[in-house]
Amino acid sequence: GNWGHRQLELDEMEVMVTARKAVNDTQQD
Repeated sequence: GNWGHRQLELDEMEVMVTARKAVNDTQQD
């Protein structure tokens, strides 16, 4: 049902947030 699709969207969002965090950490360094 929608669960799978929704989970995928959530994972994508998490990946984007993690990537942004990594960029911020690099800039801070």
